[in-house]
Amino acid sequence: NKFKSFCHNYHKDPRLRSWITTKKLYNIRTWNEFLGLQERADPYPTLEEARKGWFNLVETLEIPNKFKSFCHNYHKDPRLRSWITTKKLYNIRTWKQFLGDE
Repeated sequence: NKFKSFCHNYHKDPRLRSWITTKKLYNIRTWNEFLGLQERADPYPTLEEARKGWFNLVETLEIPNKFKSFCHNYHKDPRLRSWITTKKLYNIRTWKQFLGDE
């Protein structure tokens, strides 16, 4: 499989980084996204819409509305982004701000 091949051989090309580093550097989530086979949806344009998207995910997946749950499940909504990216996109600093409690 091509993914395993990448993981075993990336170090042979000094321009490539490990899969974990590559994901972080380019803010990608999947191998298909890296290969350009999967289009990424635009993020929610506003904090309010991102919040609604998160609340919908919580309800749909029946998961707790907790920060840890967000970190483990945000990728299940293609318009949500990692916590670090979310903070930058919407100019917030805390989980309470994201939830609208602050």
